[in-house]
Amino acid sequence: MLLQPLVLLNRLLTSDFKLRRQGGRLRVVVEQPARSSRTNSQPAPVSRPAPAADIELTMQIELRHLLTQHNGTRRLMRHLGYIERALRKDGPEALDGIPLEVLSKGFAQLKSIVTDWSCPGLSELRSRLSILIAAKEEEARSKHGHSRLSDFFTTTRLQVSEATPSDFVEVQKTWSK
Repeated sequence: MLLQPLVLLNRLLTSDFKLRRQGGRLRVVVEQPARSSRTNSQPAPVSRPAPAADIELTMQIELRHLLTQHNGTRRLMRHLGYIERALRKDGPEALDGIPLEVLSKGFAQLKSIVTDWSCPGLSELRSRLSILIAAKEEEARSKHGHSRLSDFFTTTRLQVSEATPSDFVEVQKTWSK
């Protein structure tokens, strides 16, 4: 009974403390050193981040690695860079605050740049983005009703302009050649 505080103090003094970044917060993690075979006492439980925190951290690291592979990637894929900065700053909760158009374009950019989906962080990001986009699109449809008006904020836009009869004759001449 009197030795218990000393044993606890010994464990704390021989433990390694590490800081891990989880979302926008720092977390202190205690890691026990490897015990020698001479001690038969039970090792103290190691305080580790939850597996969900691990996948969130992996998601951020793999996206950052993907965007830093080439110099101009962040400049060319601004929407994906915005998603990466939001993840780094506030964690996965920040995805809810990103507008639907930015999420959709960032998701399209992610799908275009990733060829190997075996990375767990990138595949988790892809699934979270697709679920979030579907939910936000459904929310927008229910909010605006099922109107038959055109959606001008789509990724595929058609530009229409009137042609004069002289333009038509000119085009017809070039086609007949």
